[in-house]
Amino acid sequence: MSAWPQTLTLLGAGKMGQAMLRGWLAAGLEAKAVTIIEPTPSAELTALCRTRGIALGPSATPSEILVLAVKPQTFAAAAGPELADSRTLVVSIMAGKTIANIRERLPAAGAIVRAMPNTPAAVGRGVAGAVAEKAVSAAQKSWSETLFKAVGAFHWLDDEAQIDIVTAISGSGPAYVFALVEAMARAGTALGLPPETAEGL
Repeated sequence: MSAWPQTLTLLGAGKMGQAMLRGWLAAGLEAKAVTIIEPTPSAELTALCRTRGIALGPSATPSEILVLAVKPQTFAAAAGPELADSRTLVVSIMAGKTIANIRERLPAAGAIVRAMPNTPAAVGRGVAGAVAEKAVSAAQKSWSETLFKAVGAFHWLDDEAQIDIVTAISGSGPAYVFALVEAMARAGTALGLPPETAEGL
């Protein structure tokens, strides 16, 4: 297998999905290899697909990699069993949906990787932890690493239960950092700095 798959389907292209897509394209994934399934595409996404020649539609046939980037509550409605077959590696970045949940919805999938990236992926500085089902081959693990390393750092986990720890530390962590920065900026303003100066500092 090459570093990049010949076919990749991205189910859900919100902020995180688009951030990862842009990282993949910048790192060498061929735009023609990508199909995006997004029922309500933003103007930005539509323009990106048109400019880069990416297929955008309400459905797709099974591909070598299926990335699940939809909101967990929409997963059942968005992911039909026909999206995966025995050659498909499913890579999920959905919070709260276990490998068993995904396997139940996509029973024909060849293998499943469950991962938790975080928002700094939008600027190529994210970090992700992932766990692989036993069926995941060495080559498919390599594909998974390539996907996440295109937008930051990556770590394999030993057990699926560790995903909850990753979610708490790095998944939620940036929000606490932002809250601290905002509090410091407010303090600077309260002490007499102009707001834009306090924010810059």
